[in-house]
Amino acid sequence: MSARKLSRFAGVVLALAVVFGGVGLGAAVAQDTSAAVMNTTNLEWL
Repeated sequence: MSARKLSRFAGVVLALAVVFGGVGLGAAVAQDTSAAVMNTTNLEWL
């Protein structure tokens, strides 16, 4: 592999890691927020 192809491949891998990392982080934050809302709702009903 030439250096140019290797650097291009590394850039694609890094971009995919950032995209999938952001999606995973967003899903985790959404789950935490909904869990907090559910806990608050449950406490209000009690």
